[in-house]
Amino acid sequence: MKITLEKLTQDLAAIVDPTLAKQIVTSYIEMIHRYHASDWKPSELDGGQFCEVIGRALYQVDSGTIPHRLLPGDIVNELRNRSISHNLSYEDRHHFCQVLQTTYKFRNNRGVAHISSTYNANHLDAMLVVANVKWMFAEFLLLVWSRDRSEVGATIESIIQLEHPLIYEVDGQPIVLSTQLNAAEEILVLLQHALNGSMTRSEIKQAIRKDQSTISKAINRLDDERKIYFSTAGDIRITPLGKKQVHEVIIPNLNSNNGKG
Repeated sequence: MKITLEKLTQDLAAIVDPTLAKQIVTSYIEMIHRYHASDWKPSELDGGQFCEVIGRALYQVDSGTIPHRLLPGDIVNELRNRSISHNLSYEDRHHFCQVLQTTYKFRNNRGVAHISSTYNANHLDAMLVVANVKWMFAEFLLLVWSRDRSEVGATIESIIQLEHPLIYEVDGQPIVLSTQLNAAEEILVLLQHALNGSMTRSEIKQAIRKDQSTISKAINRLDDERKIYFSTAGDIRITPLGKKQVHEVIIPNLNSNNGKG
């Protein structure tokens, strides 16, 4: 049986500090939302925040104390210290530390948290951070949750199902995979995904499988609501209001609906 995020948070709050439990879940979900909205830098930053909270939670499980101010690098050093007592086995601590340290350093050194003359936030980097965070979330549940392994596995699978892949590209042609979106929502999702947040009217109409009059009405409504605007070249571009709609309404609703059942 699938578990709700609220119940998962409550269960984790019985194991670690309630604030950490809530931050583990919320930072993971926020990262997934940003990643599937093609916001690489925010998704990588959320991945770094997840490293901080999951590291502190693991430290609490291992030592019984809460390191509110320790950063992942310091936490890794403590977890690897063989001269002090630990609740977790060396093997479990070692593997977790490897992934935690790599992910946090990667986020710091690839032009996301700090300015870099070489790197900028990009899809491949964000994909690596997301994959590592998924593993840490799943591994943490396996280490600390008092459920049988099959139930933990089902929960991890249900968490993964909260991710809703919105865009698939075939030969450079974007396709909106969800059938739950109306025309206006599809337009905003496509624009958010597009390079520089811009597409032509013909590109939008080609990508959306709805009749042309419906698409035209949706474009006009979004323009009236200031969620898109027309550039001097005639392209349609997404505004900050449109981006907010994608981040705070469209993607969360998709993930919520996808997690039902």
